[in-house]
Amino acid sequence: MPKLEDLRARLAAWDGGLDDEALQSMVFAVGKDHGFEPLRDWFKALYEVLLGASVGPRFGGFIALYGVEETIALIDEAKQSFVDGGSPFVGPVTNQDGDIVVEEGEQPTYAEIETMDYFVEGVVGQIG
Repeated sequence: MPKLEDLRARLAAWDGGLDDEALQSMVFAVGKDHGFEPLRDWFKALYEVLLGASVGPRFGGFIALYGVEETIALIDEAKQSFVDGGSPFVGPVTNQDGDIVVEEGEQPTYAEIETMDYFVEGVVGQIG
C-alpha cells in the first residue's frame, strides 16, 4: 500500500482521540513500515506534499490541532491535485546518483511519485 494511502487508512481507522503523542507514534510507524531511513525524511515528505514546506510542526500535534478528518481531507486533496496533473515535480529531476529520472519538462504522475524507490539529488538518506 502506498505511503500516503497507508497513513490515510490508519487515520480513517483511528479511534485514539486527539492524543498528539499517540498520533505521532502512528505517523512514525507508517514511515518505519515503508522503509524511511532516517525517519525525518518521511516527515519532510509529508510536510512538502501536504503543507508545502520542507519543515513543520510535530505531525502528531498538527493532526491533533487540525483534526483527524481534516487531515484525511488534506491527504485526499493532495492526492487529487496529483491525479489532476498538479505534480510538484517538473523535470529534469535527478536521483542521488546523478541519473535523470524525470526528463526535461515532464511531470511524474501521482502513481509514479508514490512508487519512487529513490531519493532525489541532494537528499541525504537511504530507502529500505
